[in-house]
Amino acid sequence: MLVRCASADDVATISELGRRIHAETRFSAFDYNEQRVVKSMETIINIGQSAGTHCVLIAEDRLGSVAGILLGVIERHIFSDLPVASIMMYYVFPEKRMSGAGFKLLSTFRRWGENRSAFEMLRRHQQRLAG
Repeated sequence: MLVRCASADDVATISELGRRIHAETRFSAFDYNEQRVVKSMETIINIGQSAGTHCVLIAEDRLGSVAGILLGVIERHIFSDLPVASIMMYYVFPEKRMSGAGFKLLSTFRRWGENRSAFEMLRRHQQRLAG
């Protein structure tokens, strides 16, 4: 299992897979706006990743098929200068679960946050990552 940062070349694939992720999560009640997904991914990859404030991590199996995706951000609370790394979205496809993709994505995110001196690492809704 390989985990890498997404590039601009991955935007179409992420958008296509995003439709499947959307359908399999609690967000399926929301509309899926593909144009918004493409624009958001372009911005996050081209600006956020370059600035070091965001990451889009893709786990691929040995055949190059996407096993999972993680979107992360590092930001500061309104009341503190300490950086906090948060997972915005994390998903491993059902057929790739138990493959190590989830562990690799989370481990890579942890290293990404540590490299940015994150004081804390969270999933959204204030759930701390183990460790």
